[in-house]
Amino acid sequence: MDREADATPAILAEGLTKRYPGGATAAVDGLSFAMPRGATWGLLGGNGAGKTTTIAMLLGLLVPSGGRIACLGHDMARDRFSALARMNFSSPTSRCPRGSRWRRTSGSMRICTTCPGPSGGSPSWRRSCS
Repeated sequence: MDREADATPAILAEGLTKRYPGGATAAVDGLSFAMPRGATWGLLGGNGAGKTTTIAMLLGLLVPSGGRIACLGHDMARDRFSALARMNFSSPTSRCPRGSRWRRTSGSMRICTTCPGPSGGSPSWRRSCS
């Protein structure tokens, strides 16, 4: 990887804002940050602080009312599918999509996998989905 790509933040948010219809106040109001690659961050705040709304905007599940998001160098407004192909999100309340399965990895970690059809994927991948 070249130095320029290495310097590109994993996540860049500039003036991120979300106002819901009829809402008197913004759920997220002017949030800006740059998360470097390889960093681990957490969002902390009380109920209604905008944590879930922020994550939903970063994942492209909600369209921001204002501001800009770039994930892994991809502008989420124009090129979100390129970024989403390289992202993952997990939550204790998330559900595994239909046609997928929970697989246990080491310890208590579980991953949700979408298994290919009968002819898709490598033989070892198909066995792991059986």
